[in-house]
Amino acid sequence: MLIFKKKHIALKFAIIIPVLIPAFLSAQSLPDSGLVAAYLLDGNAKAVNAGQFSGKTLRTKAVADRSGREGRALGFQPGPGMEFSQAELPLDISPNALPVVTIICWIKAGETFKYLTPLRSGDKKQRGILTDKHRGSQRWSASAGSDGVIHGSPVLKDQWTFIALIYDAPNEQARLIVNNQVFGGRARQRKSNPTTIIGAFNGAMDDLMIYNRALSLEELEMLYGSPIDINREDIAIDDRSGYRRRMEAQRNTAVEAGQQFIPGYEELIIRDSVHSPNTLHLFGHDDTITVLSQAGDNWLEVSNQKGEKGYISASSLISNAYRTGKTKSVFRFTTWLGQLFMMNKAWNWFFAALFTLLLGMALKYRGQLNDWFIALGG
Repeated sequence: MLIFKKKHIALKFAIIIPVLIPAFLSAQSLPDSGLVAAYLLDGNAKAVNAGQFSGKTLRTKAVADRSGREGRALGFQPGPGMEFSQAELPLDISPNALPVVTIICWIKAGETFKYLTPLRSGDKKQRGILTDKHRGSQRWSASAGSDGVIHGSPVLKDQWTFIALIYDAPNEQARLIVNNQVFGGRARQRKSNPTTIIGAFNGAMDDLMIYNRALSLEELEMLYGSPIDINREDIAIDDRSGYRRRMEAQRNTAVEAGQQFIPGYEELIIRDSVHSPNTLHLFGHDDTITVLSQAGDNWLEVSNQKGEKGYISASSLISNAYRTGKTKSVFRFTTWLGQLFMMNKAWNWFFAALFTLLLGMALKYRGQLNDWFIALGG
């Protein structure tokens, strides 16, 4: 009998409940701190430690697990047309519900040439496990939101694979562990669906666990049963959230309630809430935008002269609108100048190199240029 400490997402408090851990952990002990839900996937989607997280299956079947025990894993096989074999879990793994989360499972793919989404909480940009073609093969990967995809090891047909996925929203980082290798990168994600879908691929999954914290390398090795020794130093995530909060506070001080702006380009997209993808209004160059209040996370509540209200990020407002009392031409020139020296595009580097070359030539041949200007003036 082991004790699990479970964080109740809806009520936001922890309770202690006893749970019987089956033989798949054998002599190992399961890390209990921060465990949100655990699924044995013994042919079903029942949560062994939290009944409210038990899911429902659709066209799945019980198959042998990685130890060869029949009926101890959940099998998926796509049907004809758009019929999917999957399980739906009432578990929200979005950054809002779980700012830091560790997702662990064993998985086996029956096909290695297709794009797969074995675990997802929305579209490709939301948290989840997927496969993506990279360097000539489909690889186990992690969705990284606006930062793309974190690629891992190649998918091998019919081989059980240990996968652990760590998301740290405050520090905008993710770590993908595939068997004994660690892969990492930046991951910026926002809202997702309040449910988690597993399946919709040809293969099987076993022993799914979700924690509300980042498990240590030692804990992951305990669950994997072997050392994780390739790129193990990449598992660490530096705490940069404090720095970002300070930078956000500095940015926000540049925009205060009551200030008014005029769009400097065609239009500004106004959302219906903070970080929402939904467009509520479009403010054009005929609108005067008034900042009503700070909405948090570098977002502002704004309105126009018609009384239409909505939300926009402070960075978008500053980059695409100018304060009343200033001229549009000055705003566009300073914006262009700022973009010119953002050295993240190839043409910016080309322009900087060309400018440096011309400056060097002017200094080298300044005598000849001076004589030429004198002759031109005479």
